[in-house]
Amino acid sequence: MSFRQKALKALEEARAREGGLKNPLDAGIRAVVSASEEEALRPFQEELADVLGVSRMQLTVGDDPQVEIDDLREEPRCERSWKRDLTVKPRPDGGMLSDRDAAVVGLQD
Repeated sequence: MSFRQKALKALEEARAREGGLKNPLDAGIRAVVSASEEEALRPFQEELADVLGVSRMQLTVGDDPQVEIDDLREEPRCERSWKRDLTVKPRPDGGMLSDRDAAVVGLQD
């Protein structure tokens, strides 16, 4: 929960900047955390982006803990989930979907 508070604070700061992010799904979070914090978060790594309401989440271990927000507005957005993960691409039906959403609606490459 302490990590969540740090990440949400960084998101709020990114939104408050001039020209800042309006939608948290237009953001990615890159975080440097301690080894013990990474160990605690590792079981939840797949869900962290969803828990924080962002498109992507990247954790690395380091000595200088920090949370950085990436502006993903220039990257393709999934038409179903609005996420901007690295798997969004045109699908056989002509739509732009992430791998996860393409599987849910039954569109395979």
